[in-house]
Amino acid sequence: MPLWPDIGLQEDFGEAVLPDVLGRFARAHPKVKIEARIARSHELAERVMSGSLDIALAWHNGDTLPYSQHVADVQMR
Repeated sequence: MPLWPDIGLQEDFGEAVLPDVLGRFARAHPKVKIEARIARSHELAERVMSGSLDIALAWHNGDTLPYSQHVADVQMR
């Protein structure tokens, strides 16, 4: 059975970023299947910790989580 990544994104990123990024990725890697979940940051963090998501892009809520990495500061609009 083929393996594919399960990714999670917070709603703000999913609506603004996901269509463009996944479109470009699909064109570059047509044989790779990606499953994406849009959810709140807390749920995404829980799913990463439980192993049901491979990676998530979410807002930092102040908790220190293993394997987390700060990737950017985003201005509120």
